[in-house]
Amino acid sequence: MMTWSSNSLKGLWFIFPMLLVAAFVVITNPQGSIWLSTSNQYIETLNNGSSTTENQKDETQNVTKSSTAPKRYSKLEKLEAGLAKSRAAILRENKSWNNNQTEEDDQYIPHGPMYLNATAFHRSYLEMEKKFKVYVYNEGEPPVYHFGPCKHTYAIEGYFIQAMEVSKFRTEDPNKAHVYFLPLSVTMLTQFIYVVDSHEWGLMKNTAMDYVNVISQKYPYWNRSLGADHFMLACHDWDNYVNPFSDVLNWDTFAITVPVKDIVNLKKILLDIPQEKYLEMQKRGIQMRRHFEVNSPPNRYDVFHMILHSIWLRRLNFRVHDEDEF
Repeated sequence: MMTWSSNSLKGLWFIFPMLLVAAFVVITNPQGSIWLSTSNQYIETLNNGSSTTENQKDETQNVTKSSTAPKRYSKLEKLEAGLAKSRAAILRENKSWNNNQTEEDDQYIPHGPMYLNATAFHRSYLEMEKKFKVYVYNEGEPPVYHFGPCKHTYAIEGYFIQAMEVSKFRTEDPNKAHVYFLPLSVTMLTQFIYVVDSHEWGLMKNTAMDYVNVISQKYPYWNRSLGADHFMLACHDWDNYVNPFSDVLNWDTFAITVPVKDIVNLKKILLDIPQEKYLEMQKRGIQMRRHFEVNSPPNRYDVFHMILHSIWLRRLNFRVHDEDEF
């Protein structure tokens, strides 16, 4: 359970019960694709450089070196080279880590201890805005596909699906896409497929599997990566979920995390916070509010863009290969 440090942020509570999940379909890929799925692994990669830097150099050299008989690089290889350049740019920016940047030209620039690494996040976000492309599969009919609730506890599903349909990040050319979106609403599945109180999930699972079968037979992209570069959005209000956007946000600096077992002591926990710390967290929470706001159309750094950025980070950390490379 998350408790904000000020009553002034009550307006954000309609988002937190969702504990939205923006994630790739996780499947072990025998073709060698790597998905760093935890924030710590990503930040360690940025902070320590790791072997990723050498891999990036190799990738760049392989793409740019000339020979007497120049290789004709595939669209996928060119796309991966672009991602390699973005990784390198983020790593370079990380060396000048400065969490105390200020806003310029009325444009928001991430700064402060509320971010795990404000400089790297800023560079990554800019790279995403320049390059990230998402292909939305056209298959499927409403209300289960290409549609979601907009006046509901899980309204973020409908909001994201609709915003993605007209987003500048969407591409109509699947060969230019970095990731592929399955426009499936889990909330609509429960309303139109699930039999109430049956506790039988088979119909819902089969519906999702049928959709994957359709796109995997019609397009090469799912089979190429075994779904590693595909994603869908789902919401849930179960406990023990990872805090939203914990790949970039330092939650301990602006929110109090209360384990379920300690909820009975919530009042005491809050009253024990020193006044000075309370006011500091309140100020930081107000700054972080922009990352959880729903806007129509979406604004920079709002919840729509933060969801996309979480997906962008994960896509940066693995490579998809052409089938003929094996």
